[in-house]
Amino acid sequence: MSTNPLPCAQSPAAIISISDPDRELRPDQKILRDLFGLTSAECRLTELLSQGTNLRQAAEKLGITINTAHSHLQHIFDKTRTNRQSGLMCVLNATLTGTGPSIAKRKAA
Repeated sequence: MSTNPLPCAQSPAAIISISDPDRELRPDQKILRDLFGLTSAECRLTELLSQGTNLRQAAEKLGITINTAHSHLQHIFDKTRTNRQSGLMCVLNATLTGTGPSIAKRKAA
């Protein structure tokens, strides 16, 4: 067991996560579009990043330049109100596990 500070925590916090190691959690493009207003291209990049792919590898897989990938990532940060990939992963994890904002709450904000 290890502990790491949570990049999205405003104050001391703990997360206990119980998951099925055989079940892969992937961000659903419709949910990402509805919650955050991501484009299809931004959703594809987000999915690759959530799988542990680095930005350069993701750009190669998507057939885009690293500059385009950086641009997409900046838009993703703006739309998810994050500013680092670790914060983005925290938001995605909360969204995928149901501990994050619902679509109704997000649209009301």
